[in-house]
Amino acid sequence: MFWKVSIVFCQFMAFSLFAVGVQAQPTAAAPTSTVIEYVGQMPASDRSKDVVWVHGFCAGSITAVQELVSDIKKRHPRAAIYMTAGREDGKKAAEQQVKSDYVSMLTQDDALSMAIAFERINPKAIILLEHEIRPTLIMMAHLKSIPVYLLNSQYTSGTAKNLDDFGFLYCPLINTVDKVFAQSDQDRQGFINARIIPEKVIAIGNTKAYNVYPKMLALKPNLAALLNTYCTNKKHTVLMVGSVHKGELDHYVALFKQLKPTYPNLKLLLAPRFLDWKEELKQKLQATGYSYAVWEDANTCPADVPAMLNVLTQDLLEKHDIVSVCLFGKMFAMYPIADLFFLGGTFVPIGGHNLLEPSVWGNPMIVGPDICNTKDIADALRAEGALIQVTTQDELMEQTKRLLADQSRLKDMGNKAKQWCQTEAARVAQNMEMLLNCLAAQMVH
Repeated sequence: MFWKVSIVFCQFMAFSLFAVGVQAQPTAAAPTSTVIEYVGQMPASDRSKDVVWVHGFCAGSITAVQELVSDIKKRHPRAAIYMTAGREDGKKAAEQQVKSDYVSMLTQDDALSMAIAFERINPKAIILLEHEIRPTLIMMAHLKSIPVYLLNSQYTSGTAKNLDDFGFLYCPLINTVDKVFAQSDQDRQGFINARIIPEKVIAIGNTKAYNVYPKMLALKPNLAALLNTYCTNKKHTVLMVGSVHKGELDHYVALFKQLKPTYPNLKLLLAPRFLDWKEELKQKLQATGYSYAVWEDANTCPADVPAMLNVLTQDLLEKHDIVSVCLFGKMFAMYPIADLFFLGGTFVPIGGHNLLEPSVWGNPMIVGPDICNTKDIADALRAEGALIQVTTQDELMEQTKRLLADQSRLKDMGNKAKQWCQTEAARVAQNMEMLLNCLAAQMVH
């Protein structure tokens, strides 16, 4: 028994030292509250509650568990959700879009800070989202016999590299968690090939589908009247580029400029992924010679979604050829007005973003050559005939022209995307019962 404890202790210290060496430090401009949270001084939870600690890195991963959080709270009235984030946009999303009881930035992953965090959070169970494998956190949970579940996990190139380069640390670490809920069968097999215990790894589908379909159903009735009017009086064909990155804007601007003379009613709707290049964005839009608007003032954006969409459709798109919406959290409501969707982060070495959101709204889709972050979903949608992948600017132009000239195919692609997403959401919801049952076993009755 002594030697087992010694090995665990040595692993714990090794992970803690390793984590200190690789973690990022807060910037000088970080808010005081963030700096305090970064060293473990997080809000203390109510000791009478059964706390489920959910951690994600950014807004995308955190908003994807809205439905899961709601289900946990519905089933377990004593449960409290403690959300932590690795980035400021994740914390903001947890505060504004998820039914969390507590929200904080994650402490740095060293032994002292994490020990303080565990004392203040007092979790019954821990859920780590996507790629957030925090060595000291996982080892401390193991020492405290607190179950850890990896959710929506992917066997990415980064995961493979960690397991190859630091397999002597990461394999035993991941094998201490209770379950690895992988996105796909391919991800599951990747973990198993990397010597993760097969019984621990379960393919349940992309949990974002579990969230995005109910989210669409909840919003759709509020938009019904507006969308009916918009479609009845439709004057424009809208090309929407979601999560566009610096470095790929030129592809879509060139596409629009070449198509506009043939399709005078064509509009280009942009949603940048990040805003640190907003001035460059404005300069490039101005250089097109077309009328453009950059919606960046949150004070002019109604909080009510139908009202926001009304401003976008009846004002901005009516008056301008190109509109860029540089506002946080608005993209989901914009998909219903898109006639053709282009996925950002695929003409730069990013790997693409969420394809489930345009799918659930029935958008036909075109993606660029780099889809490594969303390959399984892209492959599934392509197999259904709902998505086209291109590799060059010429292919992008050719495929877009073909679709704009064939409205029946465009509509058929959108219907296939919607049907696939609905089926995927039902599959994931069924599989999610495994995680909910695991959590139920930890709750105090």
